[in-house]
Amino acid sequence: MSEPLFSVVVPTRNRPATARQALDSVLRQNCRDFELIVSDNSTTASTELEEWLRARPDLPARFEYIRTGGGLEMDANWEAASLRARGRYLMMFPDRWVMRGGSLALLASIIAQQDPECVIWDSRLSIQEDGRFRSEVESAGPVRCEIRRSEDLLENLLAFRGYKDKTVYTQPFPRGLNCVTRQDAIDAVRSRVGTLFAPNACDYTSGVSLLLHTRRITHVLDSLYVAIGKESNGERLTIHGIPPSLKHATRWRGLEVDAVLLTVMNDIDATLERHGEQQWSERMDVGNVLLSLLSEIHTKEWHGSPLDTVEMRERIFSYATLHRDTLRPSLAAELAAYDLQFAPGLRQGRKLLQKLKLFYKVYALKHAMAPGRPSARHTYCDDLLSTRSVVVAQQAGSY
Repeated sequence: MSEPLFSVVVPTRNRPATARQALDSVLRQNCRDFELIVSDNSTTASTELEEWLRARPDLPARFEYIRTGGGLEMDANWEAASLRARGRYLMMFPDRWVMRGGSLALLASIIAQQDPECVIWDSRLSIQEDGRFRSEVESAGPVRCEIRRSEDLLENLLAFRGYKDKTVYTQPFPRGLNCVTRQDAIDAVRSRVGTLFAPNACDYTSGVSLLLHTRRITHVLDSLYVAIGKESNGERLTIHGIPPSLKHATRWRGLEVDAVLLTVMNDIDATLERHGEQQWSERMDVGNVLLSLLSEIHTKEWHGSPLDTVEMRERIFSYATLHRDTLRPSLAAELAAYDLQFAPGLRQGRKLLQKLKLFYKVYALKHAMAPGRPSARHTYCDDLLSTRSVVVAQQAGSY
């Protein structure tokens, strides 16, 4: 049997309902040139998900279901499962997303045209419970792509400008869960440092590694994955705090704040060090990191976090003052001005709702009443992507 074009690897843990939706979206793909590997890291002994899968008549020729016993950390589960992949391109597919209809066919078309080392895409769509899009989706016109230099994407990541438009965690780079990667690029990473996925946030550690070991990346300016469920792991940790097992990762370059972003910063620095690329760490815009931390504090307060955000602010401003000789002179003023964008009155109103134990009721009501946009008549399983042509723009000065 010849090797498949794609290895679709689905790591899952204690989420059988969303995992079924995710796997259903894979099995509905009109491109069948893939193998499917499910690595079940659940802590329960339930066989419900495996039985549901094996009863499907549309399983690919290559299919493997792995039970880990629930003892693996996320990075170890991803790494072990991905090592079983035999396809030409690896796709890690999380259990709280669905794949839009026609996604694999679109990627196969791009691969046939370009033979890229890696293809990444945006993730900005969500769906309602009936599978209809909650956000706007294009259904006509070409799918636009850009060919980007890996070096430029890494430089953009380390600039941390996403605080300006709330895209700190959605900047374009191969985060493991938004890309397909050619196996030889993955082999290059493993030959250098042993593993592709490393602790703690394995999507970031793998993403930085791939940027260091590729030359160019195709960026699809459309969403191929769609979020399901109301809360991600990152959002939960942002609002409710980092668990004790990861507290060590909330100390970064002398700054300690209970923030998901600091765990990411540690992962980036550790990955660059593993590859012997510490010079990239020196190019990081630490001032923008502090502004991005303020953005995360705003998110905590917006969602009624019980964490002490007043103390967090004090630590960030104190750090900026302490390091004013090495950071830009205008940073303190930038921090103060940016912080004022999140209205203090609104902040106090949310604290009052939280104290009255009404915040989450109001928040749930708001989500329940949020209507879908007119484009919501489309569902995630519509093969919209495979019916559209592909237009590729070469980035100026790239090649």
